Amino acid sequence: MTLAGLTACTRPVTGTARPEPPPHVFPDLGTFTSADPEKFYTPLRGGPVYRFSTPAGLSCQISLGDIGCWGRFSSDFYGADDRPCSDVSQLRVGAVNYDRGFTIERIEDGCEPSDYPLLNVGQKIDLDWSRNNPELGDKTCAVGPKQRIACIDGYTNRGFVIEPTGAWTF
Repeated sequence: MTLAGLTACTRPVTGTARPEPPPHVFPDLGTFTSADPEKFYTPLRGGPVYRFSTPAGLSCQISLGDIGCWGRFSSDFYGADDRPCSDVSQLRVGAVNYDRGFTIERIEDGCEPSDYPLLNVGQKIDLDWSRNNPELGDKTCAVGPKQRIACIDGYTNRGFVIEPTGAWTF
């Protein structure tokens, strides 16, 4: 009896192994065409803000202190009547902190569609504030194929990517 038990334990496991998920790769922003930032400019009292929408229906904003996008990310699961949406932006802390990372949150109040100008697939907004203040650096967002949005804060070298397989930060 003991031998039969050992034989059963040594049988090979059958089935299909799950492949490793692909590594997160930030796109080469040099391959995108620069859009005219003035098309996306919104004057606000706190400083310049550049707002755009994407073909996937997301709304995004770049300002002196923040980069963010919100809407229904394609990797989120929603029912027809769900109002929640997702948001990715730099961590919000009390005082201005130029070494902030990014966070992804779910917004329970819902996201209203925006009427921001469309940034098309293959385009990017590249804003360089480092000439006036090196601590502000440059901020870039690009819209890629297959509902991919990538943004980076050049001063901190931190950013995020939103794509059909999920959203991730670095």
